Amino acid sequence: MLIIIIIVCVQVGFVGYFTLASLTKLQESTHQIGDRTIPSLAALNEMKFSVLRVVSSTNEYLLVSGQSETADELSLIAEGKKEYNDAFGTYQSLAYVYFPDEIGLAKNIQEKTNSLFSISDEIIKSEKTLTQPDLQALRKELEEKEGDALEAIQVALKSERSELSEANENLTDRYNSIFYMNTVMVVAIISFTTASGVLFSKSVSGKIDGLIAELGKIKKDQDKSS
Repeated sequence: MLIIIIIVCVQVGFVGYFTLASLTKLQESTHQIGDRTIPSLAALNEMKFSVLRVVSSTNEYLLVSGQSETADELSLIAEGKKEYNDAFGTYQSLAYVYFPDEIGLAKNIQEKTNSLFSISDEIIKSEKTLTQPDLQALRKELEEKEGDALEAIQVALKSERSELSEANENLTDRYNSIFYMNTVMVVAIISFTTASGVLFSKSVSGKIDGLIAELGKIKKDQDKSS
């Protein structure tokens, strides 16, 4: 009986160790998503909206040129650039530390966005001195640069979303693995304990039957002697 108890204790200990190790890995994976992938996605989305704000405010600036709203649009452009730079700094830092494959994507985004911001600056600086055809050409170039910058950001977003999808699948697989292994081990322990109990009961019953038979034999021998 002692051996059965020891075996059951070992099995329970194994299940506990496996569950604890699996939960630790599950927690690490969850932290990776929260500390790496989600902030990267948030930064990229902020960059995207900042680019749209700069382009929109640049076009609005041309419409209100010479009016009181000009200062407001210039302020919005400056805010858009600052928000972009803050978000890009976050994304670039995460890429260098956790996503080395995306360093090239970060450099491409910066290159395309710098070109866009340069056109915006040129339009604002030269708006009063440019001819209408030249100004229209710059606006068209601004639109093209906007498309290039947004496309570069979209490529990075696609990569991060793929990372997030893969991480979620890994979390699901690990959760299912924990559930499956625990179920199998619990069933195995119950089955082993039940089978061991039956065998132990049969063993005890057999010994009791043997003792009864031995006692009966002794009694018969005593009866013959008397």
